[in-house]
Amino acid sequence: MFKTLLLLTSLLGSNTTQVDSVQVELDPIIVTATKEPTRLSKIVNSVSVISHQKIQNANENNLLSILDDNFSSISLSDVNSSGYGLGIRGQGKISIRGLGFSPNRGVLVLTDGRPDLAGLFGHPLPDTYRKTGIYSAEIIKGSASTMYGSNAIAGVIEFTSFYRPDLDQFAKLELSRGSYNNWNGTAQYSKKIGKSILAGWYDYEETDNFRTDNQFLIRSGGIRIQFPKQNGYDYFVSSKFSSFDFSDPGPLYNLNTFTGDIFRTGLTFGINKSVEKYALALRIYNNYGEHLFSDGFSSVDRLNGVDLFGRLKDINQTGLSLSGGVSFNKLGGSANNTEHFSESELAFHLNSEIQLTNKLNLTTGGRYIHNEDSDGHFVYQAGSIYSLEQLGSLKLLAATSYRNPTINETSLFPISSDSLKVEEGSNFEIGYFNKFSNNVKIESAFFYREGKNLITTRLNPNSPPPVIFTNQDKYFHNGIEFDIKYFEKNYNLNLSYTHLNIDNFSTPVPEDKIAISLNSKINKIRINLNSIMALNPHSDSSGTDIVLDNYFVTNISGNYELTGNITIKTAIHNLFDTEYQIVHGYPMSGITFRFSITSVIL
Repeated sequence: MFKTLLLLTSLLGSNTTQVDSVQVELDPIIVTATKEPTRLSKIVNSVSVISHQKIQNANENNLLSILDDNFSSISLSDVNSSGYGLGIRGQGKISIRGLGFSPNRGVLVLTDGRPDLAGLFGHPLPDTYRKTGIYSAEIIKGSASTMYGSNAIAGVIEFTSFYRPDLDQFAKLELSRGSYNNWNGTAQYSKKIGKSILAGWYDYEETDNFRTDNQFLIRSGGIRIQFPKQNGYDYFVSSKFSSFDFSDPGPLYNLNTFTGDIFRTGLTFGINKSVEKYALALRIYNNYGEHLFSDGFSSVDRLNGVDLFGRLKDINQTGLSLSGGVSFNKLGGSANNTEHFSESELAFHLNSEIQLTNKLNLTTGGRYIHNEDSDGHFVYQAGSIYSLEQLGSLKLLAATSYRNPTINETSLFPISSDSLKVEEGSNFEIGYFNKFSNNVKIESAFFYREGKNLITTRLNPNSPPPVIFTNQDKYFHNGIEFDIKYFEKNYNLNLSYTHLNIDNFSTPVPEDKIAISLNSKINKIRINLNSIMALNPHSDSSGTDIVLDNYFVTNISGNYELTGNITIKTAIHNLFDTEYQIVHGYPMSGITFRFSITSVIL
C-alpha cells in the first residue's frame, strides 16, 4: 500500500512543499457566536477555535477526540481506541463545562450551519465527524439557545466542511497502520476552477480495538462546491455520507455484545452576502439516517430545515447593529418499520448590539420558539464587553436556554411520556480576555448554571415498563476555566484548566481537568504532544454516580519530511501505559502505536 502511495505521489508531481505552520492566531475571527465574522475579543460568549492547520496535524482521526485533547472545558465519554458507536451503548457523549446530559442531547453540533442530529432522537452522530472531512471548528462554551435554539443548552460546536479556499490546488493522501490491526486510509482534494472551488474527501478505517468483540469499521466521504460569486452573493453546496459498523462487548461487570450498522447522510445548500451595511445568510438542509441494532431495533429518520439570517451593521453610524432570523425544522422518522413520527418547530430571533463608547459594548437578544408538541417558549440573553485597553477585555453574560423533548422521549418507546415539559436553564458568566506582545493570550471565565425540568428516567410505580421518562427537579453547577496560549516562530504551547462544582453528574466528566498541548517544528521535524490530567472523574452507572480513579494520559507524535511532499509520522497513544477508565466498566487501551505516510501536493 505504501508503494502505491509513492507511485501516486510521483504521478502527481514532486516540486511542492507541505503547508505546515505552527503559527497561532491569538485573536481569531469567529463566525459561530454572531453568524457574522467578528474578532474573538469583541464577542461576549466564550468561544474556542480549532484551525485547519491544527486539524491537519492532529493525531486523532475524529474531531471530537481532538477537541477533548485540547480543551479542558470539553469532556467526551470514550470506551475505545476508535469508534463511539450508537444506540443504547453509544458513547461520544459531549459535555461543555460539565453540562451535556445523557444521552447526548445538550450540545448542538452544526456542519456548515446544518443541525447535524438524528431526527427521532435529537442527538449528534459522533462517529461521523472525521477530521478528513473538516476544515475548521468553533466551539461556543455556554448557553447559545438565543441564537441557535433547542439542544444548544450547554453550547454549540460548528464544523466547516473540508475545502481549501487559501490554495489554488491541494491534494493529500495518507495511509496508516496501527496497533490492534488498525488500518486507515484518507484522501483530500481541493482545486480552484475559475472562480469556483471543488473539494472532496474520503476516509476509511477499520480496527479490532483492544478488547474481544470490539471491532469498528467506517467508510465516510463528502464533497463541497463553492460557486462563483453572483451580485455579491456566495453560493455553496456540501454533502457527506458515513457508513459504519461497530461491536461493543459491554462493561466488565456485565459482558454482553451489542452491535450496530449505521448509515448517515447530510446535505447543505448555503448562500452568504456581507457588505459594509448589511449581511445575509441562508441555509437549506437535510439529514437522513438508517440504523439497525443487534437487539432488534431499527429506525429511519429525517430532518429537513431552513434557516434565514440577516444583519444591519452600524445603522446610520450610530454604533447600533441589529440582527435576526427565522428557522423552520421538520423532524421525524419510523421505528421497526411501523408507525411514522414527526414534529415541527418554527423560531424567530432578534439581537441588538450597540457600542456606547470606545470601551463599552452592549448586546441583548431574544428567541421565540413554537414547537407543535411543546407549544411556545421564549429565551433571551444580555451581555457586555468592557475594554480595559492594555489590561484586556471584561465580559459579562446572562442567558436562558431550553431543550424540547425529543420524539423518542415523548412517543417512540413504552418508557416515553407525552407529558414531559421543556428543559430550561440559566447561564451567568464573567469572562476575561487579553493578549500580550502578540505571542501570549489569556482567557478565563467564572460560570454559574442552574436549570429545571431535566429529562431523565425514574422507576415506574406502575411497571411495566420498569422505568419511564420524567422531568427532574432543579439542578445547578458552577466552575472556573483558564486558557493560556503562548507561541514563538517554531513552537506553541497551550495550557487549559477547568474546575467544576456539580450537583448532578449525569455524564462522564472530571471535577478538575488539565489539558496541555505542545507543538514544535524545527527544520523537517515536527513534534506534537498532548497530555490530559483528570481528577475525580465521575461516571454514571445505572443512575448511580461513581467516582473513578484519577488519571494522566500523554500522547505524542513525530513527523519527518522525507521529501518535499512526502512525510512519515509515528504516533504513540498513552505513552506511559496508564490504566484508566472514562466510563465505568470500560478499561481504556494501554500504549498503542501508529505509523503513517502522507503525501501533500499543492
